[in-house]
Amino acid sequence: MKTRLFFAVLFISFIFLNIMPACQNRERIALKDLPATAQSFSDEYFSLDSISSITLDTKDKTYKVNFLNQGEIYFNPQGLWQEVDVKRNPFPIALFDTLPAGIFSYLISTYPTKPVTILRRTTHGYEVEIGFSSKQEILFDTKGNATKK
Repeated sequence: MKTRLFFAVLFISFIFLNIMPACQNRERIALKDLPATAQSFSDEYFSLDSISSITLDTKDKTYKVNFLNQGEIYFNPQGLWQEVDVKRNPFPIALFDTLPAGIFSYLISTYPTKPVTILRRTTHGYEVEIGFSSKQEILFDTKGNATKK
């Protein structure tokens, strides 16, 4: 019995010691501590009232905004969006107005019934994930031309 208890405590300690360092890099912050650019983006395309939490990754100084509907937005240290993940919620169409026109027209003409679920800004352009159960990833260059399906 003591051996089982010892190994159970050892196992729990091992798990705890491996999880703690990952959690230490994240710090909850208030909306006022989010860069102004990220605040205005969140307010314009979503709703500040629907924010459930905001975290700052203290290691790389990036921000993550979580919404009550499970959606997430990741921002770089300057407050520019890097990823918008709406989960199973409607994607804000107005956000496409900030992107090269070719992205929206390509998605509407090629995948008119598939919903956009994730939009990422990459070093080479944009990455769009469409669909829920069978996701497809489409890459676009900085001019909005599809480069890979």
